[in-house]
Amino acid sequence: MASLLGPLRLAVLELSSERRPTLPLVLPIYLRLEKLFTSKAGETGAGGRLCHYFLEALKENLRVERLHQVAMVLDPQLKLRPTPTHQHDEIIAKVCETAGEMREDDAGGGAGPGEGVPGKKRARLEGGAAWARGPDDPKVRKELFQYLAEPTFHVAPDLFQYWSSATDKFPKLARLALWLLAVPAVGTRSECATVCQQTLTMKRRRQVRPEEANKLIFLKSNMA
Repeated sequence: MASLLGPLRLAVLELSSERRPTLPLVLPIYLRLEKLFTSKAGETGAGGRLCHYFLEALKENLRVERLHQVAMVLDPQLKLRPTPTHQHDEIIAKVCETAGEMREDDAGGGAGPGEGVPGKKRARLEGGAAWARGPDDPKVRKELFQYLAEPTFHVAPDLFQYWSSATDKFPKLARLALWLLAVPAVGTRSECATVCQQTLTMKRRRQVRPEEANKLIFLKSNMA
């Protein structure tokens, strides 16, 4: 149980962190948990059944949207690295489309990608059936491939500082990043982290042997 709740607790803490942008972490965390639960779902016993349940709950409650993919690419420590190679072209197309939808005033608090877009085009974008390329697409693609060609960071950078300093080098990507990365992955810190922590604490308490419990009682009595 602890081996399953530990990764869940870590995922909740990462997604609810206030120390860094969390939207780029949604897809990598989803893939990490999916891999974990899938690898254990075939095991016999209660653990396998629980992993199967967790896997279904993950797919139902943690839905990966287009902006999650775009935000991941805009993290210079992640880029396309967490995703399979066969998905790269699709994700690149989504980044180009999203950046092409940005208006000049979007980074300054205006509407985000897709807002102000005609209904027919927006429906096509949300449905994912096609990715229309606007007149700015060649510039966006050039910026994107130049950005992807740069080495990935080995440590988590300050994303806002990075993109603020990259506005001259990657103006369209920087405008998108400064708008998108300000969006948190979750609105509030979930109680799931507390529940997981309590469960892990109870698990550790059950592992305390009687002689260890007596020593703890002795220490508490004599240190009071």
